[in-house]
Amino acid sequence: MIDRRLAVLLLAGTAGCMRIYPDPELPDVVVEWFNDCGDDGVTVRIDVVSPDGTQVSQDAACADGTDRVEDLERTTHTITASLLDANGVLLGRTMPSEVDLRKGHSRRSYMSDFVRDYSFYRVAWKFDGGDTCESLGATAMAIDFWTDELVTSGGGTCADGKLVYTPVIAPGTYTLQVLAVRPPDRTAVAASELRRDVVIPDRGAVVDLGTIALTRCTPICEIPPRPQPPGGD
Repeated sequence: MIDRRLAVLLLAGTAGCMRIYPDPELPDVVVEWFNDCGDDGVTVRIDVVSPDGTQVSQDAACADGTDRVEDLERTTHTITASLLDANGVLLGRTMPSEVDLRKGHSRRSYMSDFVRDYSFYRVAWKFDGGDTCESLGATAMAIDFWTDELVTSGGGTCADGKLVYTPVIAPGTYTLQVLAVRPPDRTAVAASELRRDVVIPDRGAVVDLGTIALTRCTPICEIPPRPQPPGGD
């Protein structure tokens, strides 16, 4: 009796080509996105990036709303979907999504809306002089971006050491300062130096701000005044 696998190979050979089947030992990710292609969105490019920087990319029709990325390594991955027009010009991106394939099970990843007019940022923090969140009594972080006219603030839990989500921010050129604050009145107990000329583009770019060092305030933090919102008429 001919081995079944050999028979499949023989049949494929007689047909002049061989179909490559997915590896059942490696997991897949089914990526789904909202059908907000607009009048100009044609293609969705899916990028799957592992912690070591390995990247798998493939394209799908935006109108399909879903695509399957096969045979991924058993590790965590970051997934981003980019919306392209008919000429391959970038129109927007989704918020990055994390998927855990370490157990070898295939997963489904639901992406956010395509962001065209805003972008995202990542940031982490550390303390100089051997300080910690506990030694400072800090429980939260305040992340302030400002221009001459606009203030955008984000926040996270001090002990996390980084933002565990990816906030949305309007495009522009900002000054950035990160503060560690303690309850109950959110007094600032450590502050970073000002980082000027932080450029945020549009179309859903992810701007990695790296790890920002904070220094204990002695006795109080030097915090420049933020722009005030315009008053009513």
